[in-house]
Formats: sequence, structure tokens, C-alpha cells
Amino acid sequence: MATQTGTRQGSRRDFTLLWTGQAVSELGSRGYGIAIMLWVLAVTGSPAIVGMTATVTMASFALFNVPAGWIVDHLDRKRTMVGADLVGAGAATTLAAAVSAGAFVLAHILTVGAVLGAAWCVRGLAEEAALPHVVGDGELTRAVSLVEGRGYAAGLAGPPLATALYAIAPVLPFAAHAVSFVTAASTASAVKSPLRTTRLGDSHADASLGDGFRFVWRDPFLRPAALIGALSVLVTNGAGLVLIVMLTNTGAAVVAVGFALAVAYGAGIGGSLIVPRLQRHHSAHVLLSVSLLAGAIALSMMVMGNPVAATVGYSLLLAAQPLWQVTVSATMLDITPDELRGRAGGALGLVATVPAVFAPLCAGILTVSLGVATTVALLTVALLTGFLFTLRARGLRAAPSYLLGRDRSSFSTRP
Repeated sequence: MATQTGTRQGSRRDFTLLWTGQAVSELGSRGYGIAIMLWVLAVTGSPAIVGMTATVTMASFALFNVPAGWIVDHLDRKRTMVGADLVGAGAATTLAAAVSAGAFVLAHILTVGAVLGAAWCVRGLAEEAALPHVVGDGELTRAVSLVEGRGYAAGLAGPPLATALYAIAPVLPFAAHAVSFVTAASTASAVKSPLRTTRLGDSHADASLGDGFRFVWRDPFLRPAALIGALSVLVTNGAGLVLIVMLTNTGAAVVAVGFALAVAYGAGIGGSLIVPRLQRHHSAHVLLSVSLLAGAIALSMMVMGNPVAATVGYSLLLAAQPLWQVTVSATMLDITPDELRGRAGGALGLVATVPAVFAPLCAGILTVSLGVATTVALLTVALLTGFLFTLRARGLRAAPSYLLGRDRSSFSTRP
């Protein structure tokens, strides 16, 4: 009993190390996203170049999910996290040096953005795959919810912190970004728990990049969850742009727009923290269905066009989003063999991030061509369609009994 207690306490210590270090890193990364736009716009005066830098970073993050999953499954996970953080720190340092010297080279900026996107992707998947090894029995959903809430908190605090540092000296948010990577690397290196159940040499010799996609596609729960999750991400990210356009059209000041987004991120934090309590009383199918229905109801509030109603609606949408994300992520980690967690997470990540990349563009085109109200109505219908599909999806409806009877050794990477 003493050994088990000591192990559980050690695991909690390791989870705290991973969570805290990555919290600092995400805070720096969110700040970087604002600082790089401010600096590039100040130097070039071109919104197109600003958009190009953001697109390259987002595309790198999305497309690197597949190779990142393979790396996480085939290399030591602690060293992978430390290595990804150090690569990110190096890239951020070169950017800080360029800002300090006033040396703008577009190729350098785009390269740094691509490297940062890849580093974020590898680090995130490695931490996700490591979670089951650093939490006690029955604590996985709580751990995933804390990770989800951490992202919303970083989105809430990172931008104002970065703008404050940028106002003092443009180099400061970029230097802080580099330091945040080093902090995450330091905490990850202090983790003592083994972060995999199998030895590296025991992996199948013919294990491939596509194994994660095959596992997700064959799984009766993950396949529909991934497809509806992509729809949910597309709608949520598109709704964010619609909210900004709506507030701007009503004459709201930039400060008011920032306040509305802050309220929404705060609601996302609250939604993340309440998921573990809900999971103890409701099945995964109920949580997934409620997430989509609540999101559709929240979106319908934005159709009114009132700035307050739109802000409340978008906030409720973000509060409902973790019900889906935490439930699917925790379930994926629970039912996926350890040697496949990186690639399965990468497959789900790619399915989710590609819609996130194109969501603002799609929402922008719809808003210009059809108007704000019609765009919101279409997004609402999309979520309602997902809700109806979720009600009928056999794999999602059978989730509780299916997960209890799961034989994790039944999946084979061989044809």
C-alpha cells in the first residue's frame, strides 16, 4: 500500500510539473501570436504579410500532426518534450534577436513560424500521450479537463500580457516566449515517471504513420467522434470571426471586442473545469449530445444581432465546447494502446486543426456574401445536424458498455 501511495503521489508531482511548465509555455505562445502580428504590421504595413505568417504557422501545426504522432510513439517521450521545447526556444530566440536588431527578413519569419508550429504540435502530442502515466486511476478526465482549461486561460491572459510587454519594448514578448519554452523544458526534464508501458525496442518494426488513422477509422467511437468534432471546431472558430465582425459593425471599440473575447475564454475555462463532475453522472454519449445542442442554442442567440446577446451566446458556445473535447480526448487516451497514442492523437489532431485553419476564411466569405445573420444561422444548422447525427451514431450511443468491454490488444497494425 505504501508503494502504491508513493507512486500515486509521484505521478501527481509529475503531472504538476508537466502542467505548470506547459502553462508557462502556452502563455508565451499566445502572447507571441499577438506580438508577431503587431511587429510584422508595424514593419511592413501589410495585413497580407501578417496573414501569411499566421497561416504558415497554423498550417505547420496542422500538417505536422502525422509525423509528430510517429515521433511520440517511437522516441522517448520525456526527451521528445524537452527536445521540442528546446527547438522552440532556439527559434524564438532568433526571432527575438531579429526584432531587437530591427532586421526583418520574410523568409526567416516564415521559417520560424513553421518551426514553432511543428514544435507546439510535437510537445502537445507527447504530453497528451504521457498523461495516463502521470495521473492516478480515475483521474484521466480531470487531468484532460485541466489541460483544456489551461489553454483557455492562456488565451485569456497571453494577449494582454504580450501587448503590455510590447508597449515597453517590442523585443520583450519574443524574449519571454523563448524563456517560456526553456521553463517547459526544465519542468519536463524533472519528470521521473516512465511515460510508456512498452520499451522502445518492443515497437512493431513495420509500424507506420498511417496506423493512427487506421485505428481511429476502425474504432466505432472515435470515427464518428472525429468527424463531428471537426464540424464542431469549424463552427466554433468561424463563430469567433463572426462575433468580431458583428461587434465591429455595431461600432464597438477595440477594447470592447477584447473584453467580449476575454469573457468567452473565461466561460471556456469554466466549461473545462465542470466536465469531470458531469462525467461522474452522465455517459459520454449524453455529454457529446449536450455539447452540440447547447452550442446550437448558444449560437442562436447571436442571430439577434445584439452585441450583449452575441457575446453571451459565443461565451456559452465556448463553455459547451470542452464537453466534447475533454470527453473525446480522455476516451481516446483510455481506449488506445500506449504504443499508438501519439499517432491516434495526431490523426484526431489533424482532423480537428485543418477545419480550424480554414474556418475564419469560410466564415469571412459567408459573412461578406450572405450577411452576419444568415452566416450564424448556417453555423447553427450545422451544429444541429451534428447533434442529430450524434443521437443516432451507434458507436457513440454504445460508448459506456463498449468502453467497459474494450480489449486493447485487439488492434493490430498489420493488415
